[in-house]
Amino acid sequence: MLWADVLQAGIMLASLLAVVIKGVLDVGGLDTVWERASLTGRVEFFKLVPNFNNALRVLNTFDFFQRLNLNLADPTPLFKIR
Repeated sequence: MLWADVLQAGIMLASLLAVVIKGVLDVGGLDTVWERASLTGRVEFFKLVPNFNNALRVLNTFDFFQRLNLNLADPTPLFKIR
């Protein structure tokens, strides 16, 4: 069963890569994508500005998924309902 998971992960990654490549080619190439991204200010490396609202949003999102995992993936809450 492990190899089925590996095959599924490989197919998902290959299809994601195919979609990205197709999108880049449709736009006009990697140079065009990079130029458009830099013109609109989306290329930012090493701009580390701490923002409390952003950190709070990330922590809340992480907490939501962690609690979702604990409540849905763990069978213990199901046995406590009687």
